[in-house]
Amino acid sequence: TFHFYRQDPSVEAIDLSCIAVNQGVKVGPKDFELLKVLGKGGYGKVFQVKKITGSDKGKIFAMKVLQKATIVRNQKDTAHTKAERNILEAVKSPFICDLLYAFQTGGKLYLILEYLSGGELFMHLEREGMFLEDTAAFYLSEIVVSLEHLHRQ
Repeated sequence: TFHFYRQDPSVEAIDLSCIAVNQGVKVGPKDFELLKVLGKGGYGKVFQVKKITGSDKGKIFAMKVLQKATIVRNQKDTAHTKAERNILEAVKSPFICDLLYAFQTGGKLYLILEYLSGGELFMHLEREGMFLEDTAAFYLSEIVVSLEHLHRQ
């Protein structure tokens, strides 16, 4: 369970999840080797990592590292982060990457996700400049199937 603590002592901790993603398995940053940066955003970075301990030792993952101090600045960001984590944990679909581990340190939240080597849709669009109609229809249908799956949950 993640907790956000605000510097204002009158504000209580915010419980980020009532469901444990990695029940019974204690993991932390030391269980992963950083391979490269996959992306950067307003809240943190996403790394390609390799698990160096446990039964899935050697497996490649995406590690999303979020700065708590940045997220707790406003309630909307806190709610968004909480929703993202809980949705990724609850939803299992071939069109949505799996959340496999979640943990925290004093100042950071870590989401360990299935690594998808194809990159982001926006990266492909940027590279191509424009998609052909068949390609756009393919990606759009994948998005629609994903959204349908989410709405059924």
